[in-house]
Amino acid sequence: MFKLVSSGIQVKIPRPLATFLQGLPELLESVGEQPGDPAESRLQPVAYVDDADAQSDYEEFAGPQLASMRELDRLTFRETLAEYRKGQIITIQEAEAWVKVIGDARLAIAARAGINDSSWETDTSGPTAPIIATLGYVQGSLVQALSGALR
Repeated sequence: MFKLVSSGIQVKIPRPLATFLQGLPELLESVGEQPGDPAESRLQPVAYVDDADAQSDYEEFAGPQLASMRELDRLTFRETLAEYRKGQIITIQEAEAWVKVIGDARLAIAARAGINDSSWETDTSGPTAPIIATLGYVQGSLVQALSGALR
């Protein structure tokens, strides 16, 4: 699926998978739109459980920066997939954005499905299990390719 090359990461994913992945930024942009969305608390966990003042400061100072970074990752992901062609090369930075977007999508889907631990790996009867597993495979394959850049 992914191969480290001199100019970045070569992407060779099937067209149906690319089409599916193109919907992930939209999925992530919907997080928090509905009251009580479990994906929101999964993607924005409380940093200071026992200190409301510290949590408020964290949300005030770090919150906007984290949101901006996630937005940039989604934009990068969206742009690199917009005109996907098999064998295209993305930069290491673009590949890192892919890893983060796919990971956030896995977390959001799992939270909305009520999955709070790794038990989904042994119970594949749920309707979202194949989606989460596929995203995990894609993410893992990309991380493996990226790890070659560290050598």
